[in-house]
Order: sequence, then structure tokens, then C-alpha cells
Amino acid sequence: MSKMGLRGQIQWSKVENALRSSGTVGTRQALEVLLERSRRLVPRDTGKLADSGRVEMEGEQGRVLYETDYAVIQHERTDFAHPGGGQAKYLEDPANDPAVQREMLEALGEQLRQGLK
Repeated sequence: MSKMGLRGQIQWSKVENALRSSGTVGTRQALEVLLERSRRLVPRDTGKLADSGRVEMEGEQGRVLYETDYAVIQHERTDFAHPGGGQAKYLEDPANDPAVQREMLEALGEQLRQGLK
């Protein structure tokens, strides 16, 4: 009886490096999705608040920021009227939206898949 086989070895360090790199890119892309969705809800007056939004990465971690003197107040004060459009909780609401979360996970997942090719 003859046997045929194939042996192989996974180079885990290469896999880990690929996942780490693509995970960082995917995290940024997922946060870009959140930024874009939240910009749709930012209160509009001068446009300064919406323009101040950005994704900031620090190593493998990231966050979405809005940087004006009044960003927190506009986000938290649900009693404010926004005649130019927008709403309070402009970042929190999309972050808690399951559809936005799915889109963020898809962006991350696509980058992870690309990293393993």
C-alpha cells in the first residue's frame, strides 16, 4: 500500500503580522464609517463642528473626535433646537445603531480578509 501526504507549517509570525497590520487599517476604516454616519447627524450652523470631526489612531487603537469648544455641549444637550439640521447624540446614536455596527464590522472584516491573502 502506498501513501501520499503533504506536510506544511504555518508561519504564525507572518500571520500575526498580517492580521495586526490589516486590523489596524480595518479599525481606521470602521471608524471612518462611524465618522461619516455621525457627520450626517451633527448640528449644522456654520459647519465648523462637522468639519472638526476626524479619526485619530494611536497604534492599533483609534477613536472618532469632534474638536470644537462646544462639541460636548451640542452632543449632550438634548433640549437644544437645531434649526439648521442635526441632533444631540450625533456620535452616540450611530455608534449604538446595529446597522452602523454591521457596516463597521464589514469594513474591519474586509481588511482582515485582505491581510490574509
